[in-house]
Amino acid sequence: MKSVFTLFIAVITLSAFAQNSFSKSEVINSAIEAARTGNMESIKESLEQGKLNINSQDEEGYTPLISAAAGGQIDVVELLLKNGADIELKTKKGQTALSAAINGDHYEVAQRLIGAGADVNQVIPNSRKDTLLIGSAGNNLETTKMILEKNKELLNKTNAEGETPLSRSVRFGNHEVTRYLIDQGAKRNIKDKKGLTALDIARQNKDQRTVNLLSTTE
Repeated sequence: MKSVFTLFIAVITLSAFAQNSFSKSEVINSAIEAARTGNMESIKESLEQGKLNINSQDEEGYTPLISAAAGGQIDVVELLLKNGADIELKTKKGQTALSAAINGDHYEVAQRLIGAGADVNQVIPNSRKDTLLIGSAGNNLETTKMILEKNKELLNKTNAEGETPLSRSVRFGNHEVTRYLIDQGAKRNIKDKKGLTALDIARQNKDQRTVNLLSTTE
């Protein structure tokens, strides 16, 4: 009889634990989706009621902050940062809030994260190859400036394909960023793994304005 009672208690305890775990998982998934879509009221309610650990991660490692950054939700990002969100947590694939923001072309979010102290010495995980964060910011001048102000050594660093920030900005066709990188001392003779320099890329793209810029700027 005692053993039956003990078994009954164990089953009840296990059931309660499973239900609690499921409930926590639901809260985390709901918060991450709310962060991605910009549902401020839902996030605020979860925080105010103590339902949400702000640095909780789902099965893929996403936190509310990473999800908000990936969705370009600047207001949610602000709220989460003010409430102590860890800016450097990573998904299982190595994505941080900053790399998620830049990967999604959400430069206002990226600038806010950099201003909050996010590490700019990162690579962006993707389905191809890792790309230097500075290179991926190559089509946004203000983000490029902020990254270089944090670490000028990234100016001529190459990614897995041998590309530099300059060659990537040329590939993007961003003349403003290209001019800025040259003014900062970007080297124009670095070749990528295909043997192409920034000037070669400009010629391939038939971008005469950039060809002239790279040919004449000393």
